[in-house]
Amino acid sequence: MVTSSIATLALLRQSGGSPLGPATVDDGWTVITSTPNMNAPVEQSTLADRIRDHLGAAEVEVAGEGNRFDVFVASAAFRGLSRVRQQQLVYEAIGDLIRDGTVHAVTIRTVVAGDP
Repeated sequence: MVTSSIATLALLRQSGGSPLGPATVDDGWTVITSTPNMNAPVEQSTLADRIRDHLGAAEVEVAGEGNRFDVFVASAAFRGLSRVRQQQLVYEAIGDLIRDGTVHAVTIRTVVAGDP
């Protein structure tokens, strides 16, 4: 479990992210946290639209409010990619909101669209 968390953080940082707060990986979920920016709330639809625009995702579900969200993404763009790389693609779409604290905590779960 610890190795997965470290690998996820290292790969997120390699993709252009800045050092983040605690991250954990469990059963395909990645949890990323940052220092909260309480003055800048973001809507679920904003996150979903950014992810869809970035990935052309078949399905994006966002739950939560304020600055804490759970994100589920099913996309054909994930086919052949490791779970870490799939989550990096989602992070690329919303990483600026995490880095500036607009999104304090996000849990990301990804699946390949059409897979059982």
